[in-house]
Amino acid sequence: MQMCEKIEEKKVIVPITPEKLEYIKNVVTGCLRNDEKSWEEFWTLFIPTIKKAIKQTLHRTPHPELAQDIDNVENIFKTIVDKFYKNNKLALCKDLSGIYSWLWIIAHNDTRDWFARKDKSGEIDGMGDSDSYDDVENQLAHNSIDVLQDKKEIMQALNETYKEMGQIDNHKYKWALRLSIIAEDYLNNEEISALSKEFGKYTPDEIKDKLKKIRKNLDLKLEKKKNAGERADALFLQMKQMEKEIKKIFRPDDASIAEKISVLRKKIEEKDRIRIEHLAEAKQICRPSNEEIADLIGISEKHAQHISTFLFRVRKQLRASLEEKGFYV
Repeated sequence: MQMCEKIEEKKVIVPITPEKLEYIKNVVTGCLRNDEKSWEEFWTLFIPTIKKAIKQTLHRTPHPELAQDIDNVENIFKTIVDKFYKNNKLALCKDLSGIYSWLWIIAHNDTRDWFARKDKSGEIDGMGDSDSYDDVENQLAHNSIDVLQDKKEIMQALNETYKEMGQIDNHKYKWALRLSIIAEDYLNNEEISALSKEFGKYTPDEIKDKLKKIRKNLDLKLEKKKNAGERADALFLQMKQMEKEIKKIFRPDDASIAEKISVLRKKIEEKDRIRIEHLAEAKQICRPSNEEIADLIGISEKHAQHISTFLFRVRKQLRASLEEKGFYV
C-alpha cells in the first residue's frame, strides 16, 4: 500500500520574532534541565503544530478517514511525547529558529511509521468500521475543507444517497442533514431563503435570528470541546512526568521509596481516569439539537428524535457515495 514519503526537511512558515525566539530558547533550556514548568510551556506552544502535522499526514494516506479519529491522533501524539521524555529528543534540535519545521518533520515521520506498522499488521482495514465512525453526525462534524469546498459534488453524492434510500422527495430529511453540519459550513443567504420558501414556517430574517442563537450555542460547544482536549493533553503530560519521576527514584529495597512510588502511581491512575473523561467530551458532536433542527423544518417536537435515526441510517450510503468521488466525510 502506498504511503506518503518520509521527509527530512519541511518548511513550516511560522514567523518568529527575536523576542519569541529568545522566549523559546529559555523554555527549551528549562526543558533540558527537566524543569516541569518549562515542559508545560513547551507543550502549550507546540502541541497545535504537532497535532496538525499528524492529522495532515494521516489524511494523505490511502485511509484519510484515520485523521478524523481522535484516538489515532492521541496514540501517535503519545509516541512522540515518549521520545521527548525518554530519549531526550529535544536536545537534537540545534536550530531553534526552525523548531516548528523540526517538530513537523518528527510528527510527520512518526505518523508515517505508525501507519506502516498498523498496515503491515492488518489493523488498518478494520479501523474504518470502529465505533468512532458509527454516526454520520461524527463524520459531518469534523473540519473538512476538502469535502466542503465543492458543494456541487457533495450535493450530487447526497442526491444519489437519497435515491438509494428511497427518500429523494423527503425534503425535510435533506434539510435535517444540511443543518446538522452548519457548525462547519454555515447556511448562506440563498440557502436561508430556500429554507424559508420550502417550509413557510419562518421568514428569512426569522431564520437568521434563530441561526444566530444556534451558532452561539455551537460556538460554546466547540470551545468546550477544544478546552477538554487541551485538558486531556495536559493531564497526559503530567502523567509522563510522574512516570519519569518513578523511574528516577526507584529503589527495589527501599520501603520509603516504594510508598512514594505507590502514591505517584495512584495519582497517575486518577489523572488517567479524568483524562479519559475529557477525551470523551472532546469527541462529542457539535451540531444543533434535534429540537432546533425540527423547529426549522416543521417536524413536531414529539418526532424530533427521528432526526438522529435518519442521520444514523444515511451514514453508510453517504460515505460510500462520497468515497467513490474521492471525498471523505
